[in-house]
Amino acid sequence: MVETAVRETEEESGYKVEITGFLGLYQTVFMERQMNVCGPVFLAKVVGGKAQTSEEHPEVCWVTAEEFLDLAATGRFWTKYLPVLMRDYLRRGSYPLDAVSSEKLA
Repeated sequence: MVETAVRETEEESGYKVEITGFLGLYQTVFMERQMNVCGPVFLAKVVGGKAQTSEEHPEVCWVTAEEFLDLAATGRFWTKYLPVLMRDYLRRGSYPLDAVSSEKLA
C-alpha cells in the first residue's frame, strides 16, 4: 500500500515522496452514481521531482491548510472527505506507519 502511494504520487504530480505517516481510511459515497470511493491517506515529504500537469490534473500548486479548506468549500475537489481529513490532521496529526500492514501474499 505504501509503495503504491509513492508510485501514484509521482505519476499524478511529478513529485518523488517519502511516506512519513498514516492519516486514516476515508470514504465518499455517491448515491446518485452508485459509486463508493474509499482509500488510505498518507502523509509524505517531497524528496525529489518537480510539479507536472496532465489532462486529468491541469494545475499543480501548493496551498496552506486554510486555502485547502477554502477550495474544498467551493467544491473544487472530486471527493467529499478532503476537508474532513485536513481537519483530522490539524486536530490530531497522523498515525505511525506501523499502523498499516501491507504484507504481500503469494
